[in-house]
Amino acid sequence: MTPLERHILENATAFARERMARLHSSHGWDHVERVAHMAELIAATEPSADLFIVCASVILHDIARIDEAESGGTVCHAELGSVLAHEHLTAGGLDPERAGLIRDSILTHRYRNDRVPSCIEAQILYDADKLDSIGAVGIGRAFLF
Repeated sequence: MTPLERHILENATAFARERMARLHSSHGWDHVERVAHMAELIAATEPSADLFIVCASVILHDIARIDEAESGGTVCHAELGSVLAHEHLTAGGLDPERAGLIRDSILTHRYRNDRVPSCIEAQILYDADKLDSIGAVGIGRAFLF
């Protein structure tokens, strides 16, 4: 990754952690870390995947969960999160086209919104996020959700 990409990821991490600080533990920062680990494993098998896009998408994918929770579910965290992420990334110097890939990845990561991931990076986020919902940790998270 380039120095600019590393800087953008550092800023995205700080932004996401701040937004997620009040979030219920079922979708806390530990969830992001598990999804990141799975996404990195998946991305390693996909030579065409842009690891920066994958990492930024993972870091930012649940930044609007608190808005969804506080609205009683009337706000879709994937829709709002995709907009917030795009605004944050472009304000931080990322070109709009690459920010758009991250926006689209976040928009399509939610199973319930019937949107299909449009690029390999979006598919990686989708799969990694869903993999975190299965297994012992996923079952435990389900009790909290």
